[in-house]
Amino acid sequence: MVTLLSFELPIGADLFEILAHIVNFIILVIGLRYILYKPIKSFIDKREKEYEELDKTTKEANEKALARKLKYEELVQKTKGEVAKIAEEVTAKTDAQAKVIIGKAKEEAKAIIAEAKLQVDKEKSLCQVSMSKRSSELGLAIAEKILARSIENTDMDKIIDECLEKWD
Repeated sequence: MVTLLSFELPIGADLFEILAHIVNFIILVIGLRYILYKPIKSFIDKREKEYEELDKTTKEANEKALARKLKYEELVQKTKGEVAKIAEEVTAKTDAQAKVIIGKAKEEAKAIIAEAKLQVDKEKSLCQVSMSKRSSELGLAIAEKILARSIENTDMDKIIDECLEKWD
């Protein structure tokens, strides 16, 4: 059998050397597989699982953040609606109060105007009475001078009353 294995190939190596190299290569591949490939592969698999878990955690956090964002946006919209409603209510109350205040002011203005008219009428009648007394006194003074006699107060009151009745 040694003779069989010792025959030479055209490449300058015998069959025994080739078989020894093949066996050596197989042992090297198996050794490298157990020494390098499996630890590296397990390390890579471990890292891959960590990254998958990290990705999963990140996705969950993103989903939670999105849910919170939607919740907060909903709260903001709800709050805006409530603010608008409150603003409308305040505006309505303010308008109602303004109308009440304006109504009271108009009533007070009417009362002041009516009171002023009454006072003007009073003063007018007082002026008329005063003017009639003055005119009657003047007329009396003129009549006294003309008649050269004095008229008593009772006579003068009668004359004034008659004049006032004629003017009314």
